[in-house]
Amino acid sequence: MVTHHAFALPLQRTARPAQQQRPATYDLFLSYHAPDRPAARELVALLKQAGFAPWFDQDEIMTGQLWMDRVETGLRQARAVVVLIGPRGIGPWQRHEANMALRLALRGGDERPIIPVLLPGADRHGLPLLLDSFSWVEFPHGFADPQAMARLVAGLRRMEQ
Repeated sequence: MVTHHAFALPLQRTARPAQQQRPATYDLFLSYHAPDRPAARELVALLKQAGFAPWFDQDEIMTGQLWMDRVETGLRQARAVVVLIGPRGIGPWQRHEANMALRLALRGGDERPIIPVLLPGADRHGLPLLLDSFSWVEFPHGFADPQAMARLVAGLRRMEQ
């Protein structure tokens, strides 16, 4: 049984050739390390206000569900992946999520954006090498920075083109 949440409506997009199409339910998958959960919640709320439908584990994984299956489904159905990096760096499961996102993007040839987002106190030089090759957005003073937020939104809007 598939459960639909009111905020998980897909945005309109142009059709792709059949071999590159994949079901897209979410505009983005949000990957974060557990100590950064409060910042992740804040970012999810801001992205929802901006009209995006994020996959966020706290909203999508219900008690009793196989959470690894839900994570894989979320990654496959997301048009972009946002990887939050806080002062403690990337967590072990977060590293797996980022690696899976990279494999899906490379395998699908769909140019799915993968956007590292650096939180206050994060060290860009601590990024895994593959993530370091993507353009990142830095929020050194929190999400109140309008220029950084505009850059993040622009990167996510790229998927609509």
